[in-house]
Amino acid sequence: MKTPVLIFAITLSLVSCNHGRRPLPAPTAAPEDSCEILPAATAAVPDTQPVAQPEVQPEPRAADPLVGSYDCKRVRESYVFYSDGTGQFFSSGQCTDFTWKRKGSNVTVHYELTGNQKLKFNAKARTIVEQSSMLGTLVYQGR
Repeated sequence: MKTPVLIFAITLSLVSCNHGRRPLPAPTAAPEDSCEILPAATAAVPDTQPVAQPEVQPEPRAADPLVGSYDCKRVRESYVFYSDGTGQFFSSGQCTDFTWKRKGSNVTVHYELTGNQKLKFNAKARTIVEQSSMLGTLVYQGR
């Protein structure tokens, strides 16, 4: 299974990646003032009216525990998984983009040209295991 990935990495030598640097999302600014100032000619509002509360934003969904970077020192390769379901694979100075999905401990990485790669994720140990037909079992440790 490693052979298609290596061939794919060599084939895409002209493809450039952003090397793990993705732009950060723009910060959300809180409203400066949610009160409205009424002209002096308007009748005064009695103190018994409730004060308008700012709109409450829903809590952001927790990121998948897989999100992050994983390195295999044995073969000097890295996987980077982003929260938007995309990622990058770094091998031999090459960078290859992919999409990913996780169901339990099973992770499917999809490369556009070579297809799917199956990985096993251990959230407690923060490791990814890849079964390579050429190199055997490769363990990638989370940073």
